Amino acid sequence: MSMEEKPLPQTIEATQAIPDAFRQTETKAASLVPVDPRTANLTHRWKPGQTGNPGGRRKPTPLLDALTKRVTKELGTGANAQTVADGIAARLVQIATASKSEQRALDAITLIFERVEGKPMQRVENTGADGGPMLFETPASRAEAEARIAELFARVQNSTAAAKVPGQSG
Repeated sequence: MSMEEKPLPQTIEATQAIPDAFRQTETKAASLVPVDPRTANLTHRWKPGQTGNPGGRRKPTPLLDALTKRVTKELGTGANAQTVADGIAARLVQIATASKSEQRALDAITLIFERVEGKPMQRVENTGADGGPMLFETPASRAEAEARIAELFARVQNSTAAAKVPGQSG
């Protein structure tokens, strides 16, 4: 059946469910614009003032882009065709399984596991000396706190002044 031969819908709900390429709506300029049937029932895709791309445009990564281009490049033709990434992975597995150096094999195995299964969780314990509670020095008065802050600022200024290279401004 073509679009002209379709029977007329029997209910209002059926009328709303049929995509209608000729459905139109008025704009502020009072001109008629076709409505996309896929988005006709949406009032707003995002809340007013909200963007659909909160992260913004991807920051340029020229080195990563160049490496990706080279790693995904195909080498060879026919049955022997493989990407550079395939070759790197094969070499890494070869080192892990056939290396005469135990340390080199262990490094390759560690690298494979960390890339495939992720690095293992590292336990970090924040405790004081001998597993006791952490102790923080708190100044007894406001004057003592301000004196300590001034001392730290002076230390930072002295270290940055010593780090400056002669002949450079800034």
